[in-house]
Amino acid sequence: MNRKTGKRAEAKEATLLDRVKKSYDYEVTRNKIINEAVVYGLMVAATFADDIGGALASTAVIVSLALSTFKLFKKRSVRNPDGPYLLNTPVPGALGHSMLGMVGGLLLGALVAKTGVVGATMAGSFSIALGLIANFVTVTFFT
Repeated sequence: MNRKTGKRAEAKEATLLDRVKKSYDYEVTRNKIINEAVVYGLMVAATFADDIGGALASTAVIVSLALSTFKLFKKRSVRNPDGPYLLNTPVPGALGHSMLGMVGGLLLGALVAKTGVVGATMAGSFSIALGLIANFVTVTFFT
């Protein structure tokens, strides 16, 4: 409220950069990064162990999405237990962020594979591995 005029100040709309800064997790420690990296590192290793990107790679993707959604759900529930949330639960937002990270990583991996940097036999596994790494970054550094 303005002291001179007695009128309320108009609320400014938050820019995209402000919203990203708000969702960044500032409580990231070295131990947290190591704990998350071990789990996602094992999934990436399992992806490359399967050369053709078949059942083992798709299992890693499903496990990564489920794990990322659960961890983001937990972080959001602790950060703001009362909401406001879509459908009154933090699950849709957590699932959306997990899927957004996975799809972004998959697209980046597909673009890199298309340029020929990675061999044709490893292109599928490389794309999936970048999707898993994107989920690791999402879970570790964002809420």
